Amino acid sequence: MSTAIRSLLDRHVPAGSVFDYTLHEPALGSLPLGPHLLPFALYGKFGGSRGTDLLDRVRGEVVSVGGVSVLWLDDEPGRELTPHLPLPSHRPLPHKPELRELLVSAIGHLAAFPPALDLFAAYIRVVALVELREDHRGRDSQITTSSFPVLPFCAFFSERSFRQLPPRCVSTVPSPRFLSENLYHEAIHQALTIQLLLTDVLAPDYDSATSPKVDIYWREEEDLQAEQGGSKGNQQWEIDRVLHAAVVYGHVLEYRLHQLADPTLLPYERALFQDAVRTGAESVRYLSAALREHGGHFTPAGLALVTELCDAVEDLAASAA
Repeated sequence: MSTAIRSLLDRHVPAGSVFDYTLHEPALGSLPLGPHLLPFALYGKFGGSRGTDLLDRVRGEVVSVGGVSVLWLDDEPGRELTPHLPLPSHRPLPHKPELRELLVSAIGHLAAFPPALDLFAAYIRVVALVELREDHRGRDSQITTSSFPVLPFCAFFSERSFRQLPPRCVSTVPSPRFLSENLYHEAIHQALTIQLLLTDVLAPDYDSATSPKVDIYWREEEDLQAEQGGSKGNQQWEIDRVLHAAVVYGHVLEYRLHQLADPTLLPYERALFQDAVRTGAESVRYLSAALREHGGHFTPAGLALVTELCDAVEDLAASAA
């Protein structure tokens, strides 16, 4: 199997950039949660009027697995903290032994695929297991996973992430392996976001607000399901969103193929990963073709990235077949 997909992203946070923790260590190193507060320090810089000083409001449990540790946000201070974050419609779930076991097991599964663990360790410092707030039901839909450029190194996961593999594979039975892939999924988003902020990939005149739109056929299928009471999908994506999705789907396709080589997979896990490989390969090839079609919206460096991505996707799709 080709490993070219891994060369697309910086495997380490660029030294000397605003995202480099060593630059923030003098301010954060003496605080109890130290390096885990980096997302909130950066949010103070990037969040505009919302990015107030939240460092003294952050509470959580540091979960360590092997050499990796993340801060799992508490539910108790959620009334103070989450209304100020980019996902105010959700609140952290109470810490329960079964959730902790699921999170620990999911991180442990990443260790079986070092490229995923390395990226997760570098780009995720805070996780929030969340649910939709009661006062937002009917006005918003519950996420599966989410992260935001204004809050680097932090990712949100609902209970859907325990049983869903994007773009459209869902199990009735949860598994830490499914959460494990979704942890990796958000680490990829965070790594790419930082790379795009530090590197000229999109053309100088590119504007997401005026970007050409790419039809997303699987979201149209979700819209058909919405007629039976499901949530409505976004049928068209901007070029930058297509790039994010293609990079993520390419990486997780490699991850899924690795999972299917594991003889300890339970039958329901194997069935979902097999389906996710098939639909993921279809989706990432479609997205890659759309990026080639809209090459004029990239810099030369961006075009080189897209070409490398498309070549890697074809290799992975061949392996999937």
